[in-house]
Formats: sequence, C-alpha cells, structure tokens
Amino acid sequence: MLRALAALTLVLAALGCRPLLDGGWQGTATCPNEAYPISAIFNQTNDGEVEGVVYIEGINIIIGDVIARGDIDNGEIDPDDGSISFDLQTDSEPLADFKVDLEYSNDELTELDGDIDQFDDNGELYQSCNLDLDRTSDPTD
Repeated sequence: MLRALAALTLVLAALGCRPLLDGGWQGTATCPNEAYPISAIFNQTNDGEVEGVVYIEGINIIIGDVIARGDIDNGEIDPDDGSISFDLQTDSEPLADFKVDLEYSNDELTELDGDIDQFDDNGELYQSCNLDLDRTSDPTD
C-alpha cells in the first residue's frame, strides 16, 4: 500500500498541476463602435467556481466617463474544454448586465480570449464585444 501511494505521488508530481485562474488580469473589450479597457481580479475555488470582480473603463454616461464595477455571478471554469463563463452584476437588478464566455488555450493560463455580451434592463442583448485578457499578477508567484 505504501509503495502504491508513493508511486501515485510521483506520477502526480511529474504531471504537474494546471495553474489557477487566480490573480489580476487586464485587456480590452472591442465592441462594434468602441473599445473599453478591462481589469479583472479572479478567484478560482476548489470546486471549479469562479468569483471576483471586473472593471470596465470608459463607460460614458451623462456626467462623463465612469468605471463600471461588475461582480462575478454564476462563474464556472471547465478544465476539460478550457472554458470559463460567468455573469456580471453592475447594479441591484436581478438580471445580469453582462455575460462573459472565455477560453484559454495555453497550459500556463496567461491569456484569455472570448466574448462579453451586454444586456439592457429588459434582458435584451444590447451589444456583443470581443474580450482579450492577459494575466498581470499571479498570487502563486
């Protein structure tokens, strides 16, 4: 039994573990008429859920440009297909303001690419944008 446990430990050490999503990320949401700088802080839980916050800069409202803060809701990461999905809540209304679908293609988990869809107050799609993020900090370093 002890030999089997030692062999399993060696196999797991040799294979390594995929890095976690945790840390800071920055990038751009490129929309049909404009591009918005994006900053995010992700926390991946042990059961594959994604928590955190996303900041969208340059949102123009009556008083000028503001930074919208979105809290991640219903976040999941699927290591089998390299996908990450979550909703963003920027207000107290029950419908999500944004839906984000991302993919990672490298084992180092340093780049994320995908889409961010913005919804109006009635839950109708307002615009769809391409989203590219790069890791800026890793708490395991």
